[in-house]
Amino acid sequence: MDPTTIGIVGTIAMIVLIVLGVHIGTAMAVAGFIGMAAVTNLDAAWGILQTTPYSSMANYGLSVIVLFVLMGQLAYHSGLSYDMYRAAYTWLGHLPGGLGMSTIVACTGIGALCGSTTATTATMGIVALPEMKKFGYQGGFSAATVACAGTLGTMVPPSVLLMLYGVMCSLSIGKLFSAVIIPGGTLMLLYIIVAYIMIKRNPDLGPKGPKCSWKERFAALYAVKDLLVLIVIVIGGMLAGFFTVNEGGAMGVFGAIIVAAIRRKLSVDMLKKSLLDAGKTSAMIFMIIIGAMIFNQFLAVSRLPGEMAAFFSSLPVHRNLVMLGIIVVYIFLGAIMDEIGMLLLTIPIFYPVIQALRFDPYWFGVILVLVMASGMVCPPVGMNCFIIAGVDKTISLQTIYKGVWPYWGAIVGMLALMFVIPELATFLPKLLV
Repeated sequence: MDPTTIGIVGTIAMIVLIVLGVHIGTAMAVAGFIGMAAVTNLDAAWGILQTTPYSSMANYGLSVIVLFVLMGQLAYHSGLSYDMYRAAYTWLGHLPGGLGMSTIVACTGIGALCGSTTATTATMGIVALPEMKKFGYQGGFSAATVACAGTLGTMVPPSVLLMLYGVMCSLSIGKLFSAVIIPGGTLMLLYIIVAYIMIKRNPDLGPKGPKCSWKERFAALYAVKDLLVLIVIVIGGMLAGFFTVNEGGAMGVFGAIIVAAIRRKLSVDMLKKSLLDAGKTSAMIFMIIIGAMIFNQFLAVSRLPGEMAAFFSSLPVHRNLVMLGIIVVYIFLGAIMDEIGMLLLTIPIFYPVIQALRFDPYWFGVILVLVMASGMVCPPVGMNCFIIAGVDKTISLQTIYKGVWPYWGAIVGMLALMFVIPELATFLPKLLV
């Protein structure tokens, strides 16, 4: 059996292991080890298993993930999540679908702290669902709104997915962060429009809230000044070139500790919870990275990525059709896989194709997080839907699935905009040196 065929068989075997419930990192490591032994020999496979875990983790660039995850945990345990939600509600709650709009805006703010879809969804599920239920919002609409708005966690800087993509492809993480700002803001607006239209068409989904005075609005906004200043300093400082991405993460952690102290939330117990939660999240990510690196080395010796790049670049069709095919694959994988595992699995296969077809790598990074956002809310899995069903067990998974489709249409619309106006993602990176 030639190496390329072994590469195909190994990839299929790895996907089967994941579907059977094997941890993604373990599945990739096992398939990579056996595949490496089949292509080369057992000694080479053992050598990869001995050296890859350390060489993968001994990477200065990966420290940025730990720093931003810790910053998000410190901010969460400081109570900023709830204040962000209340501030958005005082400004938007009196509009049709106002509580849903508030949730969407708050998810954007929380995403700017933690950079993770699942963390944003879980946080806002705990904060927003009880409030929406209290104001009489229908459960399916509420759950679907939180599940889909949670995808904004990776559509705004500092996105963990974009950080991993940048590390794997040797791209500027600062430019990737700038590339996602306009598309992330646009997707937030599309979600808000969807919520507004749904409530206008069916007012029974949720009533208007009371209109707050301007004094109450500015008071609520003042309550989240710490969060806004922290985001501006960290993200603005990185984009302006005042410090590197790693330094920005360190500044974020330091700033989050200062904010916690100012809010009188800083304590040994709070620090312990933040460090433990950040450690668990980081360990999960790093386990997947180690498995992916082992699997990627197997793919490299199998020559599968190069063969696929040559095949796709030689097809007698427009390159956009090839890209649409890649997007369909991502949407399918997103329905059955975790977003980080999917990213680490597919980048070694598809990135050479993107390079061969001469797509802008920063534009493709935004496309990646968009299609992964789609996968996070699509049946038969849709990780965000599972998270919300776990937060509020009175809402069935089927009800949530029914409610996400209008928001999923907003993601599809955003993808179409990215093809029609690629400058949405490429304009800001070109301004950075």
